Amino acid sequence: MAKVNIIRRAARIAKSILLPADKARLEKRIEFSRKQIHKRRKNNKRRNIAERNVLIMDETGMTKEEINEKLQHFRDMNITQLSHNLFKAFGLYKMDDEEAVKVLYKLKELKDLEYDLRWDYRLWDLGLLSFEDVEENSTKFKKLYGELLTKDGQLAIVEKAGYLHPETFDDNQLRDLAADMEFTRSILRFTRSQYAQFHFYDKSIPERRTFVANLDRDLLRSEINTRDSVAILDDKLMTYEHLSKFFGRDLVSIAGETDYFKFKRFFENNDAGVLKPRFESLGKGIRLIHKSEFDEAGMGKAFISLVDEYRRFLLEGYINAAEEIRRLNPDSVNTVRVMAYYDGEKTTIFSVSMRIGHAGSFVDNAGAGGITVAIDKETGRIDSDGYDEKGLVYECHPDNGIKLKGYQLPAWDKALATVEEISRSLEGAKFVGWDLACTDKYEWVLVEGNGRSGFFGAQAPHDKGRLKEFLELTGSDPRGAVCRGIARETAKRIRNEEEIPVEDTMEMIYHFESLGLDGRYFYECRAWEKSDEELLALKDKYAVQNRINELHGE
Repeated sequence: MAKVNIIRRAARIAKSILLPADKARLEKRIEFSRKQIHKRRKNNKRRNIAERNVLIMDETGMTKEEINEKLQHFRDMNITQLSHNLFKAFGLYKMDDEEAVKVLYKLKELKDLEYDLRWDYRLWDLGLLSFEDVEENSTKFKKLYGELLTKDGQLAIVEKAGYLHPETFDDNQLRDLAADMEFTRSILRFTRSQYAQFHFYDKSIPERRTFVANLDRDLLRSEINTRDSVAILDDKLMTYEHLSKFFGRDLVSIAGETDYFKFKRFFENNDAGVLKPRFESLGKGIRLIHKSEFDEAGMGKAFISLVDEYRRFLLEGYINAAEEIRRLNPDSVNTVRVMAYYDGEKTTIFSVSMRIGHAGSFVDNAGAGGITVAIDKETGRIDSDGYDEKGLVYECHPDNGIKLKGYQLPAWDKALATVEEISRSLEGAKFVGWDLACTDKYEWVLVEGNGRSGFFGAQAPHDKGRLKEFLELTGSDPRGAVCRGIARETAKRIRNEEEIPVEDTMEMIYHFESLGLDGRYFYECRAWEKSDEELLALKDKYAVQNRINELHGE
């Protein structure tokens, strides 16, 4: 045992002693990965704005320039911040100035209420308020949001909750559903998709808060996984380069027309390839290409077309799945996601789930319409019904009638052994969602790693929130990241204005609150410039007790 530990220690040391040139190249590629992910997010935001603009133009006949001009005109009124999303959702694009001013003042009221509610929920998490204390303003927030939304705005929100069949709702029910979904997004920090996935319509606010929210994942990821390891996992090429021994198949990177011979050689060795955009997620852009689709003359044209469409992509060898896996859906790989935590000594499996595609679909992701089931981590047997992203539940696969619960996955002992080894293989990656596939040779191979893994498969199939378990496993603050979310937003604002590091400000906010002061006023009174004596002199105005008395009507 001692010899094994010595070997592992030596391997870690060897990894850390990179030649300066190699280290510089790695750092440059990691920075490139971060920029690409940031670029993808900006492009998604631009795409969403463009889609909303098209809807407005179709409805009103306005040009894009006229839309932008009107949006900027309302922003220049300086009543409150106005996003393009709310400009569309609240119907401001159809309003004259008099109508718009009334809506903008209501939006200001909504934003002020949102700010207070986030701090009140922090006080709840700190044990200073109860749910009853925050319930009244939570209801007020939803009522005001519902009044501001247009019918089209409501429909754009509730379409995510397909399991509720919102087309059967009357106008009041539809408005209330949309407002509840937006409250859950704005205050509790779950996405609209998560609202549907976790069946929140049927759950109280305290029940909803037992689930892992996106903010929990995003804030804690930076404390659990290093930035470098996340950047490597975000880049499918770097993931392959670091973990190629677990892939069991060819992979080539295409970055432009000069890579044609790499493309050609790949298909000399493979009958089919899986094309993946290098920095996309949720199955976006993935497609299966068969060599039989093009002859020698047509391969060049096909290649140029792919480069024009994707610019930068990867080609992976096709995984021929084991018969037991193919039986569930022969058109997709049907990957298993194992969420595992490696503490530096041992690997603990947090959850196992499986994504099963629909007939005719090569992609199995929930975001692409796939069905997700939970897997018993000890036996490899499906132990839940299937869930999709819209919250619909399936006892049997809708295309082939196979009963899902009780279905046994093959060679499960090999799957566990693979996870055990792979979780130790990327320095700095502690909590990762490893996507695996079982080949026709009954070997489990890596599809990809997710340093930003979502918690759909870990929670939805058993209809159970697992926030407490997640925080305990990772050694995180048991109150969760949502508690810190609003404080961190304040810290970021101060960083941008005063250039004080976020973590330094967070410590000052904690200290501010330890004096009995309400953190929502930290920025207002510029607490970072004051001594404890000066802060204590402000207790009559900024004490937490004042907020408690206010909510209790005292």
